[in-house]
Formats: sequence, C-alpha cells, structure tokens
Amino acid sequence: MQSKKRKRKKQQKKRTVLRLTGILIVLLVVLVYLLIGNSNPVKSGLANLKDKKYDQAIEDFNRALAKEKDMDEAYLGLGLSYYEKEDYKKAQNNLQLALDHKVKETPVIYNLLGLSSQKIEELDQAISYYEKGLKISENNLEVQNEMLLNITKIYEEKHDYENARNYLARYVELNPTDKDARKELDFLQTR
Repeated sequence: MQSKKRKRKKQQKKRTVLRLTGILIVLLVVLVYLLIGNSNPVKSGLANLKDKKYDQAIEDFNRALAKEKDMDEAYLGLGLSYYEKEDYKKAQNNLQLALDHKVKETPVIYNLLGLSSQKIEELDQAISYYEKGLKISENNLEVQNEMLLNITKIYEEKHDYENARNYLARYVELNPTDKDARKELDFLQTR
C-alpha cells in the first residue's frame, strides 16, 4: 500500500510540474510577444488597418508618434484609418502631416486628400489636391481617371462648366469607350 501511495504522489508531482512548466511556457511566449512582437507599433497598426480594426490601428499609430518612430508612416496610417472611419477632417489632417513628414508622394494619397476635402466641402482644396495627384499619376490610370471625374463633378457643382468640360474631355480622351462620359461631355458642351 505504501508503495502505491508513493507512486501516486510521484505521478501527481510529475503532472503538477508538467502543468506548471506548460503555464510558464505560455507566459514566456506572451511576454516575448509583448516585448518583441509588439515593439513596432506601425507594423501592428498596419496589420490592424488591414483587418479593419481601425480604432486599434489608430492607437498603434499614435503610439508610434509618441515614440517619434516612423512618423511619416504613422501619419499615413492614421489618415487611412480615419478615412475608413469616415472622419474626413482627421483623415485630411493626418494625410497632410504624412506628406509634411516626407512620406513618398503618390497619386493615391492626393486622391484621398481630395476625397476627404470634398466630403468636408472644401472644394477648392480638393481641386488643389487632385491637381497635385494628376501631376504624378501617369502610371496609375485608375486613380487618374477617378481624380479627373472628381474634379469634373466639383466644377459642375460650382457651375463652372468650362472647367468641367475641360477635365471631362481629358477623361474621355483617356477612356474613349466610356459612353456615359461622352454623353455627359456632349451635355456640358451645351452649357
């Protein structure tokens, strides 16, 4: 009987040690993740942005700014996050700050700045951003087309039909098979 009790106690001790070892390993993995895996808030923010976790992405990008690390990318990430959350004023501010911190200028950034400005009814500012984007958009026809149509829409809203015609004509030149745009251009010719 004594030996069976000792044997059971030994096995229980062994299981307890194994459980504690398992818990310790899990705790170490979590600690390593927290210390290393989470050390780049911009990467974490981009992952959260991709997963549509915009509030968490905003926290991550703000953490990067607090550390003064990758500020251009952090502002860009904030701009994209706020744009997705439809907070267009904050999107506009952060995208502009990204450019101020020397993020690589792309037509997509200027298009988002233009769209954000348009949403908050800063139409002249929107046109300015679209113009800047058009100057660097030769290799991105999709964004170029979108900006040309957006500028056309703004000028139509402002009843500046001459400029609306000019931008739509540029669009039609690039997209001669777009029948709706051709009809709209014909209509604008009568204005």
